[in-house]
Amino acid sequence: MGGLAGAVTGFTGLGAQPETIALTNLTVIDGTGAGPGLTVVMSGDLITAIGRSDRLRVPPGAAVVDGTNKVLIPGLWDMHVHLGTYADGTRALARLIGYGVTGVRDMASPLDDILRLRRETADGSLMGPEIIAAGPILQAPLPFQLPPMARTVTDVAAKETVGELKSKGASAASSTSAAPSFAGSSSGAHRRSTN
Repeated sequence: MGGLAGAVTGFTGLGAQPETIALTNLTVIDGTGAGPGLTVVMSGDLITAIGRSDRLRVPPGAAVVDGTNKVLIPGLWDMHVHLGTYADGTRALARLIGYGVTGVRDMASPLDDILRLRRETADGSLMGPEIIAAGPILQAPLPFQLPPMARTVTDVAAKETVGELKSKGASAASSTSAAPSFAGSSSGAHRRSTN
Protein backbone atom coordinates (compact mmCIF):
# COMPACT_ATOMS: atom_id res chain seq x y z
CA MET A 1 0.00 0.00 0.00
CA GLY A 2 1.55 3.31 -1.02
CA GLY A 3 0.87 7.02 -0.90
CA LEU A 4 -1.07 8.61 1.93
CA ALA A 5 -2.81 5.36 2.89
CA GLY A 6 0.54 3.62 3.24
CA ALA A 7 1.99 6.50 5.23
CA VAL A 8 -0.92 6.60 7.68
CA THR A 9 -1.23 2.82 7.86
CA GLY A 10 2.48 2.73 8.70
CA PHE A 11 1.59 4.33 12.04
CA THR A 12 -0.95 1.65 12.95
CA GLY A 13 -0.38 -1.90 14.07
CA LEU A 14 3.41 -1.69 14.01
CA GLY A 15 4.50 -1.17 17.58
CA ALA A 16 4.35 2.21 19.30
CA GLN A 17 2.09 4.72 17.58
CA PRO A 18 2.46 8.48 17.80
CA GLU A 19 -0.24 9.93 20.01
CA THR A 20 -1.05 12.66 17.50
CA ILE A 21 -0.84 12.59 13.68
CA ALA A 22 -1.30 15.63 11.45
CA LEU A 23 -2.17 15.09 7.78
CA THR A 24 -1.29 18.39 6.08
CA ASN A 25 -2.11 19.99 2.71
CA LEU A 26 -4.92 17.53 1.95
CA THR A 27 -7.95 17.76 -0.28
CA VAL A 28 -10.81 16.73 1.97
CA ILE A 29 -14.04 15.48 0.41
CA ASP A 30 -16.60 15.55 3.20
CA GLY A 31 -19.72 16.99 1.59
CA THR A 32 -19.07 20.52 2.88
CA GLY A 33 -17.10 21.80 -0.12
CA ALA A 34 -14.04 22.49 2.05
CA GLY A 35 -11.74 21.29 -0.74
CA PRO A 36 -7.92 21.38 -0.92
CA GLY A 37 -5.31 22.82 1.43
CA LEU A 38 -6.59 21.35 4.68
CA THR A 39 -4.91 19.82 7.69
CA VAL A 40 -6.54 17.03 9.71
CA VAL A 41 -5.21 16.32 13.20
CA MET A 42 -5.92 12.95 14.81
CA SER A 43 -5.28 11.99 18.43
CA GLY A 44 -5.61 8.28 18.99
CA ASP A 45 -8.59 7.23 16.89
CA LEU A 46 -10.35 10.62 16.98
CA ILE A 47 -10.16 13.57 14.59
CA THR A 48 -9.48 16.51 16.90
CA ALA A 49 -9.07 19.38 14.41
CA ILE A 50 -9.67 20.22 10.76
CA GLY A 51 -8.65 23.54 9.26
CA ARG A 52 -6.83 25.41 6.54
CA SER A 53 -3.20 24.26 6.46
CA ASP A 54 -1.96 27.87 6.46
CA ARG A 55 -3.93 28.64 9.66
CA LEU A 56 -4.14 25.46 11.75
CA ARG A 57 -1.22 24.93 14.12
CA VAL A 58 0.08 21.37 14.22
CA PRO A 59 0.43 20.30 17.88
CA PRO A 60 4.02 19.96 19.13
CA GLY A 61 5.28 16.38 18.90
CA ALA A 62 2.71 15.34 16.29
CA ALA A 63 3.84 13.05 13.49
CA VAL A 64 3.32 15.02 10.26
CA VAL A 65 2.33 13.38 6.97
CA ASP A 66 2.38 15.63 3.89
CA GLY A 67 -0.86 15.07 2.00
CA THR A 68 -0.04 17.29 -1.00
CA ASN A 69 -1.91 15.92 -4.05
CA LYS A 70 -3.73 13.40 -1.82
CA VAL A 71 -7.44 13.10 -1.04
CA LEU A 72 -9.06 12.20 2.28
CA ILE A 73 -12.64 10.92 2.39
CA PRO A 74 -14.77 9.50 5.21
CA GLY A 75 -14.54 5.75 5.68
CA LEU A 76 -16.73 3.76 3.29
CA TRP A 77 -19.36 1.15 4.20
CA ASP A 78 -20.08 -1.97 2.17
CA MET A 79 -23.69 -2.72 3.06
CA HIS A 80 -23.89 -6.23 1.55
CA VAL A 81 -21.01 -8.63 2.12
CA HIS A 82 -20.72 -12.35 2.77
CA LEU A 83 -17.46 -12.78 4.70
CA GLY A 84 -18.10 -16.51 5.02
CA THR A 85 -16.07 -18.69 7.35
CA TYR A 86 -13.60 -17.30 9.86
CA ALA A 87 -10.64 -18.16 7.60
CA ASP A 88 -12.27 -16.52 4.56
CA GLY A 89 -13.23 -13.46 6.60
CA THR A 90 -9.73 -12.88 7.99
CA ARG A 91 -8.39 -12.69 4.42
CA ALA A 92 -11.14 -10.31 3.28
CA LEU A 93 -11.10 -7.88 6.23
CA ALA A 94 -7.58 -6.51 5.78
CA ARG A 95 -8.25 -6.05 2.07
CA LEU A 96 -11.44 -4.10 2.82
CA ILE A 97 -9.54 -1.74 5.15
CA GLY A 98 -6.96 -1.22 2.39
CA TYR A 99 -9.78 -0.14 0.06
CA GLY A 100 -11.02 2.42 2.63
CA VAL A 101 -13.97 0.35 3.84
CA THR A 102 -14.32 0.97 7.58
CA GLY A 103 -17.67 -0.74 8.07
CA VAL A 104 -19.53 -3.72 6.59
CA ARG A 105 -22.96 -5.30 6.97
CA ASP A 106 -22.56 -9.05 6.60
CA MET A 107 -25.83 -10.42 5.25
CA ALA A 108 -25.11 -14.16 5.49
CA SER A 109 -22.23 -15.99 7.11
CA PRO A 110 -22.02 -18.76 9.69
CA LEU A 111 -23.07 -17.05 12.92
CA ASP A 112 -20.22 -18.23 15.16
CA ASP A 113 -17.63 -17.24 12.54
CA ILE A 114 -19.00 -13.76 11.86
CA LEU A 115 -19.43 -13.03 15.58
CA ARG A 116 -15.81 -14.09 16.20
CA LEU A 117 -14.64 -11.80 13.37
CA ARG A 118 -16.71 -8.94 14.81
CA ARG A 119 -15.33 -9.50 18.31
CA GLU A 120 -11.70 -9.66 17.13
CA THR A 121 -11.94 -6.55 14.93
CA ALA A 122 -13.65 -4.66 17.78
CA ASP A 123 -10.96 -5.55 20.31
CA GLY A 124 -8.13 -4.84 17.85
CA SER A 125 -6.70 -8.36 17.70
CA LEU A 126 -7.65 -8.51 13.98
CA MET A 127 -7.45 -5.59 11.57
CA GLY A 128 -10.76 -5.01 9.86
CA PRO A 129 -13.81 -2.79 9.52
CA GLU A 130 -16.68 -2.52 11.99
CA ILE A 131 -19.08 -5.44 11.38
CA ILE A 132 -22.87 -5.48 11.54
CA ALA A 133 -23.72 -9.19 11.55
CA ALA A 134 -26.94 -10.91 10.48
CA GLY A 135 -25.78 -14.51 10.72
CA PRO A 136 -27.36 -16.97 8.28
CA ILE A 137 -30.03 -16.08 5.72
CA LEU A 138 -33.41 -17.17 7.02
CA GLN A 139 -35.17 -19.16 4.31
CA ALA A 140 -38.48 -20.97 4.06
CA PRO A 141 -38.18 -24.75 3.55
CA LEU A 142 -37.04 -25.78 0.07
CA PRO A 143 -36.88 -29.24 -1.52
CA PHE A 144 -33.05 -29.27 -1.52
CA GLN A 145 -30.13 -28.91 0.89
CA LEU A 146 -29.25 -25.28 1.72
CA PRO A 147 -25.65 -24.04 2.00
CA PRO A 148 -24.23 -23.32 5.49
CA MET A 149 -24.92 -19.59 5.09
CA ALA A 150 -28.69 -20.28 5.01
CA ARG A 151 -31.00 -21.62 7.70
CA THR A 152 -34.42 -23.13 7.06
CA VAL A 153 -37.16 -21.48 9.11
CA THR A 154 -40.92 -21.98 9.04
CA ASP A 155 -43.42 -19.12 9.33
CA VAL A 156 -44.33 -20.28 12.83
CA ALA A 157 -40.71 -20.25 14.04
CA ALA A 158 -39.67 -16.93 12.46
CA LYS A 159 -40.02 -14.72 15.54
CA GLU A 160 -38.38 -17.28 17.81
CA THR A 161 -35.48 -17.76 15.37
CA VAL A 162 -34.78 -14.02 15.11
CA GLY A 163 -34.90 -13.79 18.91
CA GLU A 164 -32.40 -16.64 19.13
CA LEU A 165 -30.04 -14.91 16.67
CA LYS A 166 -30.31 -11.70 18.68
CA SER A 167 -29.54 -13.49 21.95
CA LYS A 168 -26.40 -14.94 20.35
CA GLY A 169 -25.24 -11.48 19.23
CA ALA A 170 -26.62 -10.88 15.72
CA SER A 171 -27.33 -7.20 15.08
CA ALA A 172 -29.62 -7.72 12.05
CA ALA A 173 -31.68 -10.41 10.35
CA SER A 174 -31.63 -11.40 6.69
CA SER A 175 -34.32 -13.31 4.80
CA THR A 176 -34.91 -14.09 1.15
CA SER A 177 -37.69 -12.91 -1.11
CA ALA A 178 -38.27 -16.57 -1.97
CA ALA A 179 -40.21 -16.78 1.29
CA PRO A 180 -42.91 -14.11 1.05
CA SER A 181 -45.04 -15.52 3.86
CA PHE A 182 -41.92 -15.70 6.07
CA ALA A 183 -41.04 -12.10 5.23
CA GLY A 184 -44.49 -10.99 6.31
CA SER A 185 -44.38 -12.88 9.59
CA SER A 186 -40.86 -11.71 10.42
CA SER A 187 -41.47 -7.95 10.38
CA GLY A 188 -42.18 -7.85 14.10
CA ALA A 189 -39.34 -10.25 14.78
CA HIS A 190 -36.94 -8.05 12.77
CA ARG A 191 -37.92 -4.98 14.78
CA ARG A 192 -37.32 -7.00 17.92
CA SER A 193 -33.86 -8.03 16.70
CA THR A 194 -32.65 -4.50 16.00
CA ASN A 195 -34.07 -2.65 19.00
